[in-house]
Amino acid sequence: MDYPSFIIKMYKNATKSNTYKKALLKALEKSMGNVSEACKMAGLNRTTYYRYYKEDPNFKATVDDIAEENLDFAEGQLLKLIKGVEIETTIFFMYKGEVIAQPVIKKHIPDKTAIIFYLKTKGKKRGYVESQENIKDTKADLFERMTEEEIDTYLAELEAEEARLQVLTTTMDEN
Repeated sequence: MDYPSFIIKMYKNATKSNTYKKALLKALEKSMGNVSEACKMAGLNRTTYYRYYKEDPNFKATVDDIAEENLDFAEGQLLKLIKGVEIETTIFFMYKGEVIAQPVIKKHIPDKTAIIFYLKTKGKKRGYVESQENIKDTKADLFERMTEEEIDTYLAELEAEEARLQVLTTTMDEN
């Protein structure tokens, strides 16, 4: 059966478009969601990417999934920095004329900047914010909605957290 030329053209364009979309999605994964880099890798312009994103719900959903995966990866890396990482290495030394290999586990201290960043972004409700003015406003708002018991509990939690961070900071400073 012979199909009309406009149907054949539509089919070819749809197939071509799907190929471009697949290439863009692969490039987005490789570039960790960087649209400009992905478009360069796929040989397409950003306008095409945004048109696909706007017009194709499946393409949009896949792009959004890639963004979430990248965010999960970044959070995982941040948490590794906060916790500190154990690295296993081997040291070599001479003992009675023989080379001895000794495995050693080195514990790296937590990264202070990562901790501060995490608290400023995830700990805002607990008062970890950038400026003193915001801290006052946030705490005032919190206290207005709390009962006296809740305020006492909140203050006890803050004191415990402050003590924990003080121990952590002291440990980091000693290392």
